[in-house]
Amino acid sequence: MATRAGQRRRLAGCPVWYNPSGGAERRRGREEGTRLASKPEVERQLAALMARLDGNEANVRSAIPSRKVLRCVVPDLNAAWFSVVEEGHVSPPTETSPDGPADITLTLRSDDLVDLVEGRVSFLSAFTSGKVRVDASIVDLLRLRSLL
Repeated sequence: MATRAGQRRRLAGCPVWYNPSGGAERRRGREEGTRLASKPEVERQLAALMARLDGNEANVRSAIPSRKVLRCVVPDLNAAWFSVVEEGHVSPPTETSPDGPADITLTLRSDDLVDLVEGRVSFLSAFTSGKVRVDASIVDLLRLRSLL
């Protein structure tokens, strides 16, 4: 099967990501003067998101039953944060990588992350518009969608 620009496919539990807009949405946003969130603001928002997930232990445990390392990459800040989901609990985000590779990687701009956490945009609409890129197995992607 042919692969379109902005799309990467692997099967059998290997990482899959898809960006339907191919980056056009991001270029338009920059031209319109979209603001950038600061690094401390992004850290606060990620901490709030992880705390909200950690407070929802039953749903997290059913959605992500085994240990997973989450990585959030924010290219416009040249930063990445990590969090570990294990036994229904979610660790606070840290810039220090835990042992092992990340199982789920979210890549998005700082302002898009703030909009997502504050509920101004849904995960599904951000994903389908190309504002959020997810690098994960299809199973992990579906599990993540149920949480966000």
